[in-house]
Amino acid sequence: MATVTKNPLDINAMNLDDPIEHAAFMDAWIAKGVARTNARLRELYAMGIIDEDGNRIATHTPPDMLDPNSSVEQ
Repeated sequence: MATVTKNPLDINAMNLDDPIEHAAFMDAWIAKGVARTNARLRELYAMGIIDEDGNRIATHTPPDMLDPNSSVEQ
């Protein structure tokens, strides 16, 4: 018989009173966040916005990335 694996990120199906389920949720949530952050850092590095240490290379904001609703003069 096949085993059904519970999705640890399904907050609606999680028993908040069970510390094991809560820990599994937190672990999955943190792992997902780490993966997304690392992917975004790789994109920023590939675009030349940050260096290999994560330091910002460009010190100006390109005009197409400025907030059109900002009242601060650039």
